[in-house]
Amino acid sequence: MTDPYFSELKYLGGPTLDFIEVVVDGGTNVANITVTIYNPNGSVRSANPLGVKVATIAGKDVYVIDTTNYPTFTGLGKRDAISIDTGGTVHSFVSFNDRPAVTATAGPASGSTSTQIGQAGSGQSLETSDGGASHITQTTPNSGAIPCFVRGTHIETSNGGVKVEDLRAGDFLRI
Repeated sequence: MTDPYFSELKYLGGPTLDFIEVVVDGGTNVANITVTIYNPNGSVRSANPLGVKVATIAGKDVYVIDTTNYPTFTGLGKRDAISIDTGGTVHSFVSFNDRPAVTATAGPASGSTSTQIGQAGSGQSLETSDGGASHITQTTPNSGAIPCFVRGTHIETSNGGVKVEDLRAGDFLRI
């Protein structure tokens, strides 16, 4: 099983617009996966079960925590941090570049300092297309959809067009 990861995070705009999108391998039992939201001082604000599966795309199940699917969700703030863990094993502990990194004082990430993944303005989100290794600013947040390319799609690299299945670690992509 590939570790669960944050595929898109929308954190400015208030609780009704904010969301946390998590991707896991299709068919994964998510009963012991928890998303924990941390206050800027490192204390736990909330611990949330994974949420509601909203789609299966390219063999991946997409889960979303938002006010529609999870009524007690109170949104994300630019000073907050978020972790995802399976049975206490933290897979990711992230925060936003709007403010300093957060050092968790409680919860599954206790003692860890968050990795800052970027900054998004109001009406934007942070999204990954590489399994959570990096995030880019998304100008049109799209909860419930993950970026993927089908076999045979040509991706522009510094060496010209390459089929997506032929990409290798270290290839430089043209954006």
